[in-house]
Amino acid sequence: MGRLLGLFLLLTLWWSAVAGVYAEALLPMARRTQPELEVGAVLLANWLGWLVWAPVSLLCIVAVSRHPMERGRIGPGLLTACACLAIAIVARAVSVAVTNDIVPLWYDSTPGFLAVLRDSARNNFLLAGLVVGAAHAVHYARAHAESRGRIAQLESGLAQARLDALSAQLNPHFLFNALNTIAETVHHDPEVADAMIVSLSSLLRQSLDRSGEHLIPLRDELQLLEHYLTLQRLRLGRRLSTEITVADGCGDLLAPRLLLQPLAENAIVHGISRRLAGGRMDLEIDELAGQLRIRLTSDGALTASADKSGGIGLENVRQRLATLFGDDGRLQIGTAEGDRTQVLVTHPSIRETPA
Repeated sequence: MGRLLGLFLLLTLWWSAVAGVYAEALLPMARRTQPELEVGAVLLANWLGWLVWAPVSLLCIVAVSRHPMERGRIGPGLLTACACLAIAIVARAVSVAVTNDIVPLWYDSTPGFLAVLRDSARNNFLLAGLVVGAAHAVHYARAHAESRGRIAQLESGLAQARLDALSAQLNPHFLFNALNTIAETVHHDPEVADAMIVSLSSLLRQSLDRSGEHLIPLRDELQLLEHYLTLQRLRLGRRLSTEITVADGCGDLLAPRLLLQPLAENAIVHGISRRLAGGRMDLEIDELAGQLRIRLTSDGALTASADKSGGIGLENVRQRLATLFGDDGRLQIGTAEGDRTQVLVTHPSIRETPA
């Protein structure tokens, strides 16, 4: 009811504006043929004559919304359109007949109603048709907006389901690799394996605490990474060295959950751990031109498998970036100076909303 009232007020303003424009041409003609007419009476009669179109327009919009002319419903739609045309012509004739008795604006002497109705049909058929056409335009515009809203809702649900599926894929993949690492260690160094289990437990606990979130503050993501690096340091010892540089203010930016761990895992498992002397992993995080940039450089040449997809971990990151940010989320793998591998992740900067 409130929406219909608002629409009626809008239509009243529109037809009042039309009456004002028409009065500019009508008033000089009325004064020339009937100089005794008062300006106020002429303007009032003109306004009342046009104002009848406001309820007629509202009626057309409501009727057309229920029975529009569209495929499969042409018959009812055509009958509704014809009924609207007839109502508009009759309403305009009644309006002219009533107001002309007060101010003889259209006829010097008001004729019979059938004559007024005939003139109304001749003079207002085109305008009534335009009103019915405009009612169809309103109907189709509203239907299009509702359709787009439903599509957007479905796309949002699909994206959420895709992210959930990708997260569900990543967690067991990481856990499998971590347990394999512990299994390799437990036989020759039980104490280190025990420490690795404690570190893995801390990582999983913190990860599960925010398992329902796909974007988390970067500072929390760095804590998750540190748990993983602790596990790998226990395994590789001095063969692994790391340096992490985070620009001021970047800790408050949001990043995909478990974004850094797959990057580090790819660098360590597929690069550093395969080198007899081990190697170094450098992580640099900054913000430039509204983009969060994460650059991870590690010792070890770019392998063919990494060049194609980077394995499950990096491919998972690439798909999550595409789902979350579209074309604005990118993961690029390349070769850095000194026969090192570099992974660059960029996506729009999103700041954490204060609680």
